[in-house]
Amino acid sequence: MWVPGNGYFRFKRNVNLQTRRLAEHNCHIMELKRFRSLQSFVVFPILATSFTFGQFDLNGKIPTVAVSSTFQNGHFSEGTDGNHDTELNEKAMKIDAYFADKDLPLAGHGKTLVVEAEKNGLPWTMIAAIAMRESTGFKFACQSDRDNGFGWGGCGKIKFDSVDHAIETVARNLGGNNPNTAHYYEGKDTYGILRKYNSVIPNYPKEVLAIMKSIENYEVKDATLLAQNSQ
Repeated sequence: MWVPGNGYFRFKRNVNLQTRRLAEHNCHIMELKRFRSLQSFVVFPILATSFTFGQFDLNGKIPTVAVSSTFQNGHFSEGTDGNHDTELNEKAMKIDAYFADKDLPLAGHGKTLVVEAEKNGLPWTMIAAIAMRESTGFKFACQSDRDNGFGWGGCGKIKFDSVDHAIETVARNLGGNNPNTAHYYEGKDTYGILRKYNSVIPNYPKEVLAIMKSIENYEVKDATLLAQNSQ
């Protein structure tokens, strides 16, 4: 009868060892594939979006992702970029219609007014309402600088390159994002910002707030504006 010797047992141990290594290698490859599939699934900007992940299924299913917001300052609505663009256009249309129906020069700058206000953490109607209160929508802008319809810095003291430049400058300052003027506006609510913007006229904040409300509730009647702002 044949009796296995030491060589046989060494051979069997080697086979078992190779089998275990092969099994571990295959397991590693499977886990790597699962990880890469998750990496390539979707990418969102971390600062602009907050996520809720479902449980990870060990069988390799991809977890669900729930988007809860699209703008860090909280002024943009929930949803995808497409939804935000739609909302931005609707806001711009209201501002443009508000000025266009009154035949005022600031008509057509609605999108800049909305973008710059929200970018600086301000209500989307605020800069437009200030322009209406200060110069009737740039109709009575500074004689020395027709691009200054905000009375910013006093007429003649500051020159702007364009209307959009004026909008950008005023929004950045009122949002507390200019280090030279941040101590005036930073940390204040809407009423406080308006009070600091014009501390001479007692009812100035209330007057601007009323204009903001009118713009917010304004009904767009001109279909042409719908087409222009959707581009």
